[in-house]
Amino acid sequence: MKKIIIMTLIILLLASGFWVKRVEGALTGVTFTAVNPGGQNAQGDDTAGNTGAHWQVTIDFDDNGNLLKNGDKITITFPSGFDFSSSTINLTSFGSVTVSTSSHSGNTIIIDITSDQNSGETGSVTVDITNAKNPTLAGNMTGTVKVDYNSVSASETRSGSILIIPDLISNITINPHPWYMSIGETKTFIAESFDQFGNKRTGVLGLYGWEDKFNWEIELNTPPTGSGVFTTSANNVDEVTIQATDWGHFRLKAFYPPSGPPYTIWGASDVYVRSYVTPARVYVNPPYAGSPAEYEIRFSLGPGGGLVGGVDWIEITFPYNTYVPSGIWYYDVLINGYPAITHYVYGRTVRITVPYTFSGGAYIVVTFPLEAGITNPTRSGTYRLRVSTSKEPTVVSSYPYVIYSSVISRPKVEVIPNVVTATAEYTITFKTGPSGSLREHFDIISVKFPSDTYVPDLISEEDVKINGFDAYEVSTSGRKVTIKLPVNIEPKEEVEIVFTKQCGIKNPTEPGNYYLSVATSKEPTYVTSYYYKIVESMIKNLLVSVNPSVTKVEAEYRISFTTGEHGALEEGDKIYIKFPPYTKLPDSIDKHLITINGEILDKSPGINKTERLITIKTPTSFGDEEEIVIIISREAGIKNPGIPGSYKLKVWTEREPTEVLSNSYTLTESKITPVSVKVTPPTVGRNLSFEIKFKTGPGGSMREGEYIYIRFSKEIDLPPYIPKEYVKVKGITLTSNVSISNNLLTIKTPIPVAREEEVTVVILNDAGIKIGEEGEYSLWVYTSRETEEVLMPSFLVYPPPATEISVSPEAPDGMNGWYKTTPIIELKAKSKYDKNPDIFYRWDKEAWNKYTGVITPPEGVHVLYYFARDHLGSEELPKSLVFKLDTTPPVIMNLNIREGMYVNTENIDITGNISESLSVLLIQGKRVPIGSSGFFKANVSLNEGTNSISFVVIDVAGNRTFRGVKIIRDTIPPDIEIEYPAPWITVHTKVIEVKGKTEPGVELKVNGKPITVREDGRFTGEVKLERSGTNALEFVVKDKAGNITRESVAVILILKVRIELFIGKREAFVNDMRKVLDYPPFIYKDRTMVPLRFISEGFGADVEWDPVVRVATITFSNEEKVVIKVSPGSNVASLNGKAYIMDVEPVIKEGRIFVPIRFVAEAFGSDVKWFLEERKVVIIYPRGG
Repeated sequence: MKKIIIMTLIILLLASGFWVKRVEGALTGVTFTAVNPGGQNAQGDDTAGNTGAHWQVTIDFDDNGNLLKNGDKITITFPSGFDFSSSTINLTSFGSVTVSTSSHSGNTIIIDITSDQNSGETGSVTVDITNAKNPTLAGNMTGTVKVDYNSVSASETRSGSILIIPDLISNITINPHPWYMSIGETKTFIAESFDQFGNKRTGVLGLYGWEDKFNWEIELNTPPTGSGVFTTSANNVDEVTIQATDWGHFRLKAFYPPSGPPYTIWGASDVYVRSYVTPARVYVNPPYAGSPAEYEIRFSLGPGGGLVGGVDWIEITFPYNTYVPSGIWYYDVLINGYPAITHYVYGRTVRITVPYTFSGGAYIVVTFPLEAGITNPTRSGTYRLRVSTSKEPTVVSSYPYVIYSSVISRPKVEVIPNVVTATAEYTITFKTGPSGSLREHFDIISVKFPSDTYVPDLISEEDVKINGFDAYEVSTSGRKVTIKLPVNIEPKEEVEIVFTKQCGIKNPTEPGNYYLSVATSKEPTYVTSYYYKIVESMIKNLLVSVNPSVTKVEAEYRISFTTGEHGALEEGDKIYIKFPPYTKLPDSIDKHLITINGEILDKSPGINKTERLITIKTPTSFGDEEEIVIIISREAGIKNPGIPGSYKLKVWTEREPTEVLSNSYTLTESKITPVSVKVTPPTVGRNLSFEIKFKTGPGGSMREGEYIYIRFSKEIDLPPYIPKEYVKVKGITLTSNVSISNNLLTIKTPIPVAREEEVTVVILNDAGIKIGEEGEYSLWVYTSRETEEVLMPSFLVYPPPATEISVSPEAPDGMNGWYKTTPIIELKAKSKYDKNPDIFYRWDKEAWNKYTGVITPPEGVHVLYYFARDHLGSEELPKSLVFKLDTTPPVIMNLNIREGMYVNTENIDITGNISESLSVLLIQGKRVPIGSSGFFKANVSLNEGTNSISFVVIDVAGNRTFRGVKIIRDTIPPDIEIEYPAPWITVHTKVIEVKGKTEPGVELKVNGKPITVREDGRFTGEVKLERSGTNALEFVVKDKAGNITRESVAVILILKVRIELFIGKREAFVNDMRKVLDYPPFIYKDRTMVPLRFISEGFGADVEWDPVVRVATITFSNEEKVVIKVSPGSNVASLNGKAYIMDVEPVIKEGRIFVPIRFVAEAFGSDVKWFLEERKVVIIYPRGG
């Protein structure tokens, strides 16, 4: 059966043409050749992606086996990616064999054999291919040539190697990139180059005979700047090893070609040298499995790990099986003792924003108090947590900490009632730990109550419930209660213990937060409960007063009460005040507007407008049965109800939560209060001015445009209306006229009026209100807001007094109607109703003065006004009299000449001012005109020597002034004799001495520098030369008269300076001249330190000190200008704008900057010599001089 099946298959295969016979033919080999091969830096016919490549295929034949026949075919197949669709194919053959191209497309070329190969003929068929498209993939590939011998139904195949090289370099990558490492860590980086098609050009030496290498560089220009060093060669290599030396960021670069620069291309890797926190030490209390615990985590920031307060954060991940609650409150985490904000919690990771700024290396203590709710793992063992920060994200594991065997969960306690000293029911709930199973009648639970809790000696079993069952056995010892279990309890099972009121347990006598602790016989570690609150009963003696006690107004509330027997309040405890219905509370109240026993609040109160509730935190503590007085200012904005009647409010405290009702307070409607009515003058028959003052009530505030009503007595004569400009309210003129009907004035307010504000209405006498008969009169006032009419104080009107004047002397004693001596003026007044009426007077438009005795007029032309007023206010119309008084002689001012003045001209213009411009001026007996401003000018001739100038001035009243001034005319220039330097003398220091003799009292300058001249005319001083070589010294002498003498002397400067300094001595020498230093040279950090200013000025340099930036600038000009800048504390100096690194930093001693001697030598181009035995330093300029 098997044979039949096999034979059938063979027949089917033959019939289908599947079977092709492979024979040994004439094909002996094939060669694929790129005509112009490329290289590492040159493209060629074998370059990947070349679209115009030139290839030759050589196919070799012999005469062994089957010979080529007409009709045979040659199929050439290049690797995938070649494309000959647009190529040109040229063929050559051998012997009698002829060939033609049948087709070429894709990567295949088919050639037809068109004539037979004769026996004995051997040779090659050459296929020349131009304009070929190479594949983009580089590498060593295989091409094939297949010959189909159709005459014998046979074929044979030969293959040849085709090498495609990468295109030119396109990009460089460095691995790894980026890379994070630590200081001191080493890492090897590898660079790889690729062409545009992604073909690799590195590590290919064995394939292509070449490969790319690179030069490497560390770039440090990206802050924060880190640094590293190469530990291997960095030139002409494709991999390097670096070691991180400082934290921060730097960039590692590889450049191609290595023979550069210039470089064709480069690649880079960002290297981050990380600073990281130290491993944390963790302290857990209590350290028991399953127990709520306090965690204290201590570590230090890395050197680059400084944190910004309110911005940066610390992230802590707790180990597996640690419970971290999803909500941790603001005060539940502390950083170095300060509350910190928990940014968020996810899983077992907590991120905390730091409360203030820490510098790098700072020591950090993170505390999670018990209230944070973190619960230890449920299994004992060794654990580690992990710490990182926003600036140091590397997660660092802590040192190990140990969690011991399991404990119960943190108990919760409910106390009813929770009032001090009360007998209460206590309900305690918790869960047993993973190993906390308890057996009935055998295991026990122990409860320790806090101090001041009363626990009776005997407690009945039926008064204690465990999960609803009566306790099996109960015993007490002090405040500890031990209970033997009535039921079995499994691990992690909820346990509820109820101590009923029948147990007789009494709450502590003091209110506050309390904790008890619970343990079991299987989990003997006592676990502290969550706190429970014990409060006081209620406040007492609650009294309220409201001011003003009127409706619809904002009022001050005074609330007093006494705390209960155990109602003491701690600072920050809350007091609650609930106001009655219809009372309106503001959105907020500033803390300064509420006081408690005279103290301002620390924080603004909480406001619940819907509940009319104010919550106040006490600024200080209060004791038991202590009176508390709360005053809420009227400015707080609490508005009384709008309906008159009696009201009560409620008060309670955080410690005494029972709401207590206050006494009743009564609110009434508002009305104005009369103040005064003033009539000026209260004189019969005169137009009267009225000043009417009243005070609005608590509800009397008015908007602009509301009305004030004034009703006068019928006996008062009123005009039909009063123009608006004659009436003012609160000093503001009205905006509309005042209407009058039945002696009632209706006044529209031009401005708003506040509650309880004193309002002044002024009606001017121009309004025309008069009273014709002597007598007492009244008026009434009310407003559109306070409509109850109120009687104002009454006022009187009566006849005026009269005044008489007498003057001594009666007539003026000067010229032109002027008084030269001051006259005496006396006033007297008479009144029918007052024996001694007051007299008032004023000069011109000055304020009125009360007359108390004789008066005198002031200087000048003035009008005296006077009148009398009696004690009831009636006054006469003012009278007047003109006085002209001048008792002061005229004054000569601002003379441009002075006594003893020197001049060198024949004439002089004399100018000045006369205090009285209408006066007559005589100079040297000649009249000189005076301008309206009092200015005068006269030209006077002078003689050589002393000249006396006389002045006479006479004013309009006849007062005279005499004055004389002596001036000296001097036209002879001063003499000068220069003793040193002699002309063309050679000097060796920039600062040289000048000396000589001139006239006393002259001004002398040498090259613009003032030189002091002694009383005997001799002078000596120092002058600084500007440059080496010839310097001109110009001596300028100017005498008091302005005569000038000029002399010049040329000197030659060849700068040579020798400075000798001694370590530890203040004595020094400059060119053998002894000097005394402020502070001696000294040795600092093995370097000789010398005074910078002393040496600089010894060289003739200028020294400037900028105290703001603390920089000294030395400018030294000789043959070249040298500018030096140094700063104390920095070893970096500036020398002609370039940085100069000193061996040691400059220091300050007694206000002088000291620098290292080497810096001096190099900065000034000088030599320095050291004499050991004398401990002497010698500085010589110039170098080699």
